[in-house]
Amino acid sequence: MITTVNLNSTIDIVIPLPDLKLSSVTRTPWIAAYPGGKGTNVARALANLGSHVVSTGFCGSNDFESMKSFLEQYMVKSDFIKVSGSNRPCIIITETIKKRETIINSESSFKITKNAIIKFLNKLNNLSKNSKIIIFSGSLPLSLPVDFYFHAIKSCNKNCFIILDTSAKYLRYGIKAGPSLIKQNLDELQSAFNVRLNTKTKIKKFCFNLLDKYKLKAVIVTLHQKGAILFENNNSYFFPSIKIKNAISPVGSGDAFTAGLAFGIESWNNIKESIKFAISCATANLQHFGSCFFTAAEARSYIKKVKILNY
Repeated sequence: MITTVNLNSTIDIVIPLPDLKLSSVTRTPWIAAYPGGKGTNVARALANLGSHVVSTGFCGSNDFESMKSFLEQYMVKSDFIKVSGSNRPCIIITETIKKRETIINSESSFKITKNAIIKFLNKLNNLSKNSKIIIFSGSLPLSLPVDFYFHAIKSCNKNCFIILDTSAKYLRYGIKAGPSLIKQNLDELQSAFNVRLNTKTKIKKFCFNLLDKYKLKAVIVTLHQKGAILFENNNSYFFPSIKIKNAISPVGSGDAFTAGLAFGIESWNNIKESIKFAISCATANLQHFGSCFFTAAEARSYIKKVKILNY
């Protein structure tokens, strides 16, 4: 079983437009809204790939039932802690002609009490006893302390393989709990540790130091459209992205990557081979509006195109 942790739940609103014209009225053929957040996106993708998945975290009471119903449609067990308030809206505007995205996020309005935190940590501990992999994804709501990932990771069973995929300031604290693997884009990695990694030599030295200092199994650095780098043991590898002509939107490709990575680790116990599948899932995601609505067949169709180069 894989457990995904989604602490900052959203309502994702996807708006496709040919071209966004400011200070004017713009019409769109459709607008879609669905319960989201990085952890739930990853959970849906994993379920589509064939994993048994539970998603937990905090969810506003106003959106609790819709989150549960939506995830159950994708065969994901919803096991959230209900808190007062609503999930934060996240507006995703995709310009289909210019191939450009505008994402507007708000801060969460729900309130997380001390009792809710204790309840969540107990639930997470119990789920971790039956989980092979725990995935922590995304930012934290304002009502949680900035070091909350540290405490959440520490509450997990030590036999779990823990993936941490979060933004800069939360990574800085969360990595101190000793996750198995961190996955981070280069910009966020530099921001988290206030470093300038502008050469290959600097990137390698810094990431190998992270491996050693925090006793990690691997560090994965994503490079947006360029691909990803794996640092594992004394080895480093570069996985170039796959270029496709029919890309629609990159939104959610990072979550698709995380899902493919976790599925591979669960299936093959090999991080290097798992990143090949992660690249494939991220590529498949490019062909859809919204986050993680690709199929397993689409993802698998790209595996043979993934290259592994020494870095």
